[in-house]
Amino acid sequence: MNPKKIDTVPNFKIVTLAAFLIGGATSPVDIEDIAMKSNEIAPGRFAWRKFPEQINIKKVSTALFDARKATNGAIVSGSDSKGWMLTSDGLNFAKQYESKIESTSLGRKAQNPRERNWQRAEQIRMLSEPAFLKFQNGESQNVSLREAEAFFRLNDYIVGQEREKKIVRFLSVFGEDAQLGKVVKVLSIIVNKKRINHEYEH
Repeated sequence: MNPKKIDTVPNFKIVTLAAFLIGGATSPVDIEDIAMKSNEIAPGRFAWRKFPEQINIKKVSTALFDARKATNGAIVSGSDSKGWMLTSDGLNFAKQYESKIESTSLGRKAQNPRERNWQRAEQIRMLSEPAFLKFQNGESQNVSLREAEAFFRLNDYIVGQEREKKIVRFLSVFGEDAQLGKVVKVLSIIVNKKRINHEYEH
């Protein structure tokens, strides 16, 4: 990211981008890890005034809670105690900035073997799901809500933030996949509508 432009980026966006870079699109990440990455992105921004070599966790926490506010787009969800994760809107925001990151020190967190195995297994499963096969056969308009939910391993008992987390994880991992990307994005809209309707009704 161009260091000359970083000063114009508000704190809540910096911590969101930091969370994304350390894996916050696929699972909750710890505030201390976010603080370290935020300091790499914007050196000194979250430091103590009298002790500039130290990161002020309170500033990072405040920025994360700001990022969670609806007025700022609700681009993260979570808490300091349970960890922070990007929402689907937060993922869209982070993806826009990803291409602007120039320093290799700010690269995304490498996948561990467990994550790679999960990705491989899920890719095989999704390619055989009825929802995907209907897309392949030009019958995307016939995909049912149940089929769309099965594609993301969702059911009626997975609601609220847990539902959002699952969708965001699939979007993050497979959103740009040559075979699955378009299907993942379209089906995420279908299952998200159910989440929004459920919250409205309650």
